[in-house]
Amino acid sequence: MNQHHYIHPSSSVVAMLIEKLCNSVTIKTLRRAIFKYLPFLKMKSEVEGVVYVNWLIDTGAITQFVPNNVSLIDIDGKTILSVLTYKHGNFRPSILSFIRFIFPSPFQSNWRLYVSSLNNKTTSNTVLFIKNIMSNTLYTVGTRLFSDSMQTHLAKIFTHQIKNNKTKTQITKGTGSSPDFICNTEFSDTLNIPSKLAKHFGSGNQVIKYLCLQKYALNEGDDFKGICKAKIDLPIDINQIIPLSVTFLESKWLKTITQEATPFAFLVPNVKFEVLNEQMV
Repeated sequence: MNQHHYIHPSSSVVAMLIEKLCNSVTIKTLRRAIFKYLPFLKMKSEVEGVVYVNWLIDTGAITQFVPNNVSLIDIDGKTILSVLTYKHGNFRPSILSFIRFIFPSPFQSNWRLYVSSLNNKTTSNTVLFIKNIMSNTLYTVGTRLFSDSMQTHLAKIFTHQIKNNKTKTQITKGTGSSPDFICNTEFSDTLNIPSKLAKHFGSGNQVIKYLCLQKYALNEGDDFKGICKAKIDLPIDINQIIPLSVTFLESKWLKTITQEATPFAFLVPNVKFEVLNEQMV
Protein backbone atom coordinates (compact mmCIF):
# COMPACT_ATOMS: atom_id res chain seq x y z
CA MET A 1 0.00 0.00 0.00
CA ASN A 2 1.31 3.45 -0.92
CA GLN A 3 2.44 5.47 2.11
CA HIS A 4 -0.02 8.21 1.13
CA HIS A 5 -3.10 5.97 1.08
CA TYR A 6 -5.67 7.49 3.44
CA ILE A 7 -7.19 5.59 6.37
CA HIS A 8 -9.57 7.40 8.73
CA PRO A 9 -8.62 7.44 12.44
CA SER A 10 -11.95 5.93 13.54
CA SER A 11 -14.50 3.43 12.23
CA SER A 12 -18.04 4.37 11.17
CA VAL A 13 -20.17 4.72 8.07
CA VAL A 14 -19.10 8.38 7.79
CA ALA A 15 -15.45 7.36 8.15
CA MET A 16 -15.87 4.84 5.32
CA LEU A 17 -17.33 7.52 3.06
CA ILE A 18 -14.50 9.92 3.90
CA GLU A 19 -11.94 7.24 3.03
CA LYS A 20 -13.61 6.63 -0.32
CA LEU A 21 -13.56 10.36 -1.05
CA CYS A 22 -9.93 10.84 -0.04
CA ASN A 23 -8.76 7.85 -2.08
CA SER A 24 -11.00 8.45 -5.11
CA VAL A 25 -8.91 8.24 -8.29
CA THR A 26 -11.93 9.28 -10.39
CA ILE A 27 -12.49 12.56 -8.55
CA LYS A 28 -8.79 13.48 -8.56
CA THR A 29 -8.40 12.67 -12.26
CA LEU A 30 -11.46 14.78 -13.10
CA ARG A 31 -10.16 17.66 -10.99
CA ARG A 32 -6.80 17.60 -12.77
CA ALA A 33 -8.52 17.59 -16.16
CA ILE A 34 -10.67 20.61 -15.24
CA PHE A 35 -8.11 22.69 -13.37
CA LYS A 36 -5.43 22.09 -16.00
CA TYR A 37 -6.95 24.98 -17.94
CA LEU A 38 -7.62 27.28 -14.98
CA PRO A 39 -5.30 29.52 -12.95
CA PHE A 40 -3.92 27.91 -9.80
CA LEU A 41 -5.89 28.83 -6.69
CA LYS A 42 -3.23 30.20 -4.36
CA MET A 43 -3.56 29.36 -0.67
CA LYS A 44 -2.52 31.62 2.19
CA SER A 45 -2.15 31.47 5.97
CA GLU A 46 -0.65 33.52 8.80
CA VAL A 47 1.11 30.67 10.57
CA GLU A 48 1.93 30.72 14.28
CA GLY A 49 4.18 28.71 16.58
CA VAL A 50 6.23 26.65 14.13
CA VAL A 51 8.18 24.06 16.12
CA TYR A 52 10.99 22.44 14.11
CA VAL A 53 12.28 19.12 15.45
CA ASN A 54 15.24 17.85 13.42
CA TRP A 55 17.50 14.81 13.25
CA LEU A 56 20.67 13.89 11.38
CA ILE A 57 19.83 10.31 10.41
CA ASP A 58 21.34 7.43 8.44
CA THR A 59 20.32 7.88 4.81
CA GLY A 60 19.62 4.16 4.52
CA ALA A 61 16.91 4.40 7.17
CA ILE A 62 14.69 6.57 4.96
CA THR A 63 15.23 5.18 1.44
CA GLN A 64 11.78 3.53 1.29
CA PHE A 65 10.21 7.02 1.24
CA VAL A 66 12.44 8.49 -1.48
CA PRO A 67 11.41 8.22 -5.17
CA ASN A 68 14.03 6.87 -7.57
CA ASN A 69 14.46 10.22 -9.33
CA VAL A 70 15.07 12.15 -6.09
CA SER A 71 18.38 12.43 -4.23
CA LEU A 72 18.72 13.77 -0.70
CA ILE A 73 21.42 15.89 0.82
CA ASP A 74 24.23 13.56 1.88
CA ILE A 75 26.53 14.33 4.79
CA ASP A 76 28.92 11.40 5.14
CA GLY A 77 26.11 8.88 4.74
CA LYS A 78 23.59 10.87 6.74
CA THR A 79 20.71 13.16 5.81
CA ILE A 80 18.30 15.51 7.58
CA LEU A 81 14.73 14.81 8.71
CA SER A 82 12.50 17.59 10.06
CA VAL A 83 9.08 17.53 11.71
CA LEU A 84 7.39 20.95 11.59
CA THR A 85 4.24 21.48 13.65
CA TYR A 86 2.27 24.71 13.74
CA LYS A 87 -1.09 26.45 13.87
CA HIS A 88 -2.56 27.95 10.74
CA GLY A 89 -4.01 31.44 10.74
CA ASN A 90 -7.24 31.32 8.70
CA PHE A 91 -5.94 28.92 6.02
CA ARG A 92 -7.74 30.07 2.87
CA PRO A 93 -7.61 30.84 -0.84
CA SER A 94 -5.64 34.08 -1.22
CA ILE A 95 -8.43 35.72 -3.22
CA LEU A 96 -10.75 35.34 -0.21
CA SER A 97 -8.47 37.10 2.27
CA PHE A 98 -11.05 39.87 2.62
CA ILE A 99 -13.26 37.35 4.48
CA ARG A 100 -10.39 35.47 6.13
CA PHE A 101 -12.21 35.45 9.48
CA ILE A 102 -14.62 32.75 8.26
CA PHE A 103 -11.80 30.24 7.65
CA PRO A 104 -10.61 27.95 10.48
CA SER A 105 -7.05 27.75 11.82
CA PRO A 106 -6.25 24.03 12.08
CA PHE A 107 -3.04 22.46 13.32
CA GLN A 108 -0.71 20.92 10.76
CA SER A 109 2.49 18.87 10.89
CA ASN A 110 4.80 18.46 7.89
CA TRP A 111 7.42 15.70 7.92
CA ARG A 112 10.10 16.33 5.36
CA LEU A 113 13.50 15.49 3.90
CA TYR A 114 15.87 17.82 2.05
CA VAL A 115 16.45 17.32 -1.67
CA SER A 116 19.75 17.80 -3.51
CA SER A 117 18.69 16.71 -7.01
CA LEU A 118 15.57 15.89 -9.02
CA ASN A 119 15.71 13.94 -12.28
CA ASN A 120 19.53 14.09 -12.09
CA LYS A 121 19.49 17.88 -11.97
CA THR A 122 20.81 19.76 -8.96
CA THR A 123 18.09 21.53 -7.03
CA SER A 124 18.14 23.84 -4.03
CA ASN A 125 15.61 25.12 -1.51
CA THR A 126 13.56 21.96 -2.04
CA VAL A 127 12.02 19.50 0.41
CA LEU A 128 10.31 16.13 0.02
CA PHE A 129 7.17 15.57 2.08
CA ILE A 130 6.88 12.08 3.55
CA LYS A 131 3.90 12.86 5.81
CA ASN A 132 1.36 15.66 6.24
CA ILE A 133 -1.03 15.58 9.17
CA MET A 134 -3.91 17.93 10.04
CA SER A 135 -6.39 18.33 12.88
CA ASN A 136 -9.43 19.21 10.77
CA THR A 137 -11.51 16.72 8.77
CA LEU A 138 -12.73 19.26 6.20
CA TYR A 139 -9.21 20.49 5.44
CA THR A 140 -7.93 16.92 5.24
CA VAL A 141 -10.56 15.99 2.67
CA GLY A 142 -10.08 19.29 0.83
CA THR A 143 -6.31 18.96 0.48
CA ARG A 144 -6.72 15.33 -0.58
CA LEU A 145 -9.15 16.19 -3.37
CA PHE A 146 -7.79 19.53 -4.55
CA SER A 147 -4.02 19.23 -4.07
CA ASP A 148 -1.38 16.73 -5.15
CA SER A 149 1.39 18.25 -3.03
CA MET A 150 -0.48 17.86 0.28
CA GLN A 151 -1.75 14.30 0.65
CA THR A 152 -2.92 14.82 4.19
CA HIS A 153 -3.70 12.38 6.98
CA LEU A 154 -6.13 13.12 9.81
CA ALA A 155 -5.03 12.57 13.40
CA LYS A 156 -7.44 11.23 16.00
CA ILE A 157 -6.01 13.69 18.56
CA PHE A 158 -3.91 16.69 17.55
CA THR A 159 -2.87 19.34 20.06
CA HIS A 160 -0.13 21.95 19.80
CA GLN A 161 0.46 24.48 22.54
CA ILE A 162 3.07 27.11 23.35
CA LYS A 163 2.80 28.50 26.85
CA ASN A 164 5.13 29.67 29.63
CA ASN A 165 8.22 29.18 27.45
CA LYS A 166 7.31 25.56 26.77
CA THR A 167 5.80 23.72 23.81
CA LYS A 168 3.65 20.60 23.86
CA THR A 169 2.61 18.65 20.79
CA GLN A 170 0.53 15.48 20.64
CA ILE A 171 -0.49 13.62 17.49
CA THR A 172 -2.39 10.37 18.08
CA LYS A 173 -3.17 8.15 15.07
CA GLY A 174 -6.10 6.09 16.31
CA THR A 175 -6.78 3.41 13.69
CA GLY A 176 -5.84 5.71 10.81
CA SER A 177 -2.89 6.36 8.53
CA SER A 178 -1.53 9.31 10.50
CA PRO A 179 1.79 8.74 12.25
CA ASP A 180 2.06 9.28 16.00
CA PHE A 181 4.15 12.00 17.64
CA ILE A 182 4.47 13.41 21.15
CA CYS A 183 7.05 16.10 21.80
CA ASN A 184 7.62 18.53 24.67
CA THR A 185 10.24 21.26 24.59
CA GLU A 186 11.27 24.29 26.59
CA PHE A 187 12.90 27.54 25.56
CA SER A 188 16.69 27.44 25.64
CA ASP A 189 19.71 29.67 25.15
CA THR A 190 21.52 27.20 22.90
CA LEU A 191 20.82 25.49 19.59
CA ASN A 192 22.16 21.98 20.05
CA ILE A 193 23.04 21.45 16.40
CA PRO A 194 25.13 18.32 15.72
CA SER A 195 28.77 19.27 15.14
CA LYS A 196 28.88 17.30 11.88
CA LEU A 197 25.97 19.35 10.55
CA ALA A 198 27.44 22.70 11.63
CA LYS A 199 30.78 21.75 10.10
CA HIS A 200 29.16 20.78 6.80
CA PHE A 201 27.35 24.13 6.42
CA GLY A 202 30.04 26.26 8.06
CA SER A 203 28.05 27.42 11.08
CA GLY A 204 24.91 26.81 13.09
CA ASN A 205 23.37 29.93 11.56
CA GLN A 206 23.83 28.50 8.06
CA VAL A 207 22.15 25.27 9.18
CA ILE A 208 19.09 27.23 10.29
CA LYS A 209 18.99 29.10 6.98
CA TYR A 210 19.13 25.83 5.08
CA LEU A 211 16.31 24.29 7.09
CA CYS A 212 14.02 27.31 6.99
CA LEU A 213 14.44 29.03 3.64
CA GLN A 214 12.70 26.57 1.33
CA LYS A 215 10.89 27.44 -1.90
CA TYR A 216 9.68 24.10 -3.29
CA ALA A 217 7.99 21.01 -1.87
CA LEU A 218 7.82 17.63 -3.60
CA ASN A 219 5.34 14.83 -3.03
CA GLU A 220 5.25 11.43 -4.71
CA GLY A 221 1.96 10.43 -6.31
CA ASP A 222 -0.58 8.15 -4.69
CA ASP A 223 -2.98 7.73 -7.60
CA PHE A 224 -0.63 9.07 -10.29
CA LYS A 225 2.86 8.24 -11.51
CA GLY A 226 5.46 10.90 -10.88
CA ILE A 227 5.98 13.79 -8.51
CA CYS A 228 4.05 16.96 -7.78
CA LYS A 229 6.17 20.06 -7.20
CA ALA A 230 4.65 22.96 -5.28
CA LYS A 231 6.14 26.44 -5.17
CA ILE A 232 5.80 28.00 -1.73
CA ASP A 233 6.52 31.38 -0.18
CA LEU A 234 7.77 31.08 3.40
CA PRO A 235 9.72 34.24 4.29
CA ILE A 236 11.05 33.19 7.70
CA ASP A 237 13.07 35.78 9.61
CA ILE A 238 15.83 33.64 11.11
CA ASN A 239 16.63 36.43 13.58
CA GLN A 240 13.37 35.54 15.35
CA ILE A 241 14.39 31.91 15.90
CA ILE A 242 14.09 30.71 19.51
CA PRO A 243 16.26 27.69 20.46
CA LEU A 244 14.41 24.82 22.11
CA SER A 245 15.51 21.96 24.31
CA VAL A 246 13.63 18.68 23.77
CA THR A 247 12.47 17.37 27.16
CA PHE A 248 10.30 14.47 25.95
CA LEU A 249 9.83 12.79 22.60
CA GLU A 250 8.00 9.63 21.61
CA SER A 251 6.98 8.30 18.20
CA LYS A 252 6.61 4.64 17.26
CA TRP A 253 6.46 5.66 13.59
CA LEU A 254 9.79 7.51 13.75
CA LYS A 255 11.65 5.10 16.03
CA THR A 256 13.16 2.89 13.32
CA ILE A 257 14.07 5.95 11.24
CA THR A 258 15.69 8.23 13.82
CA GLN A 259 17.16 5.32 15.82
CA GLU A 260 19.70 6.75 18.27
CA ALA A 261 19.94 10.20 16.66
CA THR A 262 19.56 13.12 19.06
CA PRO A 263 16.98 15.72 18.00
CA PHE A 264 17.57 19.45 18.01
CA ALA A 265 14.71 21.93 17.92
CA PHE A 266 13.80 25.57 17.50
CA LEU A 267 10.73 27.78 17.27
CA VAL A 268 9.63 30.21 14.55
CA PRO A 269 7.07 32.45 16.33
CA ASN A 270 5.14 33.41 13.18
CA VAL A 271 5.42 33.57 9.40
CA LYS A 272 3.18 34.32 6.44
CA PHE A 273 2.77 31.21 4.28
CA GLU A 274 1.52 30.91 0.73
CA VAL A 275 1.25 28.09 -1.82
CA LEU A 276 1.88 29.73 -5.21
CA ASN A 277 1.43 26.85 -7.66
CA GLU A 278 1.66 23.12 -8.29
CA GLN A 279 2.95 21.19 -11.29
CA MET A 280 3.73 17.60 -12.24
CA VAL A 281 7.41 16.86 -12.91
